[in-house]
Amino acid sequence: MILGFSTINPFTKKPTHFVKKILDNSKIHSMRAGERWRKGQTIQMATGVRTKNYAQFNTQRPDLKTCTGTQKISFVFEKLSKTVSEFQVFVDGRKLTLGEMNALSRNDGFDTYTDFLIWVIHSKHKPKQIVHWTDFRY
Repeated sequence: MILGFSTINPFTKKPTHFVKKILDNSKIHSMRAGERWRKGQTIQMATGVRTKNYAQFNTQRPDLKTCTGTQKISFVFEKLSKTVSEFQVFVDGRKLTLGEMNALSRNDGFDTYTDFLIWVIHSKHKPKQIVHWTDFRY
């Protein structure tokens, strides 16, 4: 199944460098809307999906070709007062610590935690799955 990656963050307009980060093993998973991914599925990592610029980039990397598992993810903004909200991330029902949320953003290829927050706030399709191609889990 195709796992498409953007080359530009649509909200910050900065290059994502996702291909490089995946190939150098610094991006080790991807958050996706829906629940269509399953352990064992073949992954075709690509940019330019549904365009003439389609380019699959994991063809020479067997370690990047299989979904090793998924985890459920959800985001909650809890209003603490008129001016203060708390951002929470739950993976498989467990609330992540701030350190784990920072690791999540870094492991998903975001340059900064702020870039991750901007993406979460502005994404129309909230991720419901983390798609893994390594053995790492939260």
